[in-house]
Amino acid sequence: MKQYEMARRVLEVLSSEGYTQTGAKEAVKTLFQDIRDEIFEKGEARIPGIGTVKIKVLKARKSRNPRTGQTFMTKPHYILRMRFSPSLKKEVKAMPVKSDSKKKNIKK
Repeated sequence: MKQYEMARRVLEVLSSEGYTQTGAKEAVKTLFQDIRDEIFEKGEARIPGIGTVKIKVLKARKSRNPRTGQTFMTKPHYILRMRFSPSLKKEVKAMPVKSDSKKKNIKK
């Protein structure tokens, strides 16, 4: 879902409260900025109903260039890991599979 789609959905929910489209966009931006800040401050962010995003350190290791066969050491670096919540996994697993669909577009 793109940011403007999220903002539109937030606006639908909050329109009864008197919020504008600009207010909805700001709410979405603020939410994602808060998640981002939490990842950098605590090393992880928990998003209820979705899962947990964590920063993981990959150590230096020996690698090989498949084209030349030359071995080298990679540098240690950070990566993001996402662990999905059990409730989300359960919902996805229960979804019916559409075998006749050529596109990978899944909608409920």
